[in-house]
Amino acid sequence: MKKIALLVFLMFVTDSFAVVIPQSSSLDKRITFQVYSARDVVKIYAKDGYVSVLDLDNGERIIDMFTGFIDGWDLTDRGSFVFIKPKAFLGGGLIVTPKYPEWNTNLIITTTKRVYVFDLVLVEKQQPIYKVTFSYPDEIMLKNQKAQAAEEGKKKQQAEEEYVAGKLDKLNSPRNWNLFMKVNKNSQNIAPVFAYDDGIFTYLGFDNTKSIPSVYLWEDGKESILNTHMKEQDEYQILVIHKVAPKIILRAGDKVVGILNGSYGLNPAPQRTTISSEVIREVK
Repeated sequence: MKKIALLVFLMFVTDSFAVVIPQSSSLDKRITFQVYSARDVVKIYAKDGYVSVLDLDNGERIIDMFTGFIDGWDLTDRGSFVFIKPKAFLGGGLIVTPKYPEWNTNLIITTTKRVYVFDLVLVEKQQPIYKVTFSYPDEIMLKNQKAQAAEEGKKKQQAEEEYVAGKLDKLNSPRNWNLFMKVNKNSQNIAPVFAYDDGIFTYLGFDNTKSIPSVYLWEDGKESILNTHMKEQDEYQILVIHKVAPKIILRAGDKVVGILNGSYGLNPAPQRTTISSEVIREVK
């Protein structure tokens, strides 16, 4: 008796996992909904003279559709929709009309994202299913988890950047104000208001009456472009030069200003930032 009960239980469990019937709408049982699972076979009730539609994931595109009774079923895809309809066919010189249960078969659909498996069941008196709309909660949850992880990664990176920026700001305290300028004729509007170095970088301050020039290293009678970046400090635009050098040239068209470091090498910083101040681009 126990063996028989166990066998019946196993048959029930196996069948319950083998085929699923879409959940009907509370307003109209012909409109249904189904959570997608690659392990499920979804049962579709169809009726002669009626069409059913499968509403798949938005953006999903059909690759192939195969049924075990190709003569008896009309399958049409439009984007992420699949339209299913039982049909008659000509056989032996006679028109064979859809008949239950001979028309029952299976349907397999492959798309750009998934594989769907169906049982197509022809009904006579029972209401057919007009529409099956699939949902994908597992994939939505995974997508949300990825988006959350990306956002957390972005916040972590931002926090690290702010931490590094704070450390750099501490390093950027002036160590040498002994810089003076030689301003060529008509070049006053590219001359900085102030200049200093912190032993690693050179800082030139410009107010809103000034134009920001290009920056060059003057060494051994040659000019080489220096790497720079801008930052704001109070009412000034600070041109940060990634180097401390005895001679720096500022240029904007015909305008030229020379920056001479009178205390070069006398008060170097005890440590360096992660940005190399030795990187220059040589002007050919």
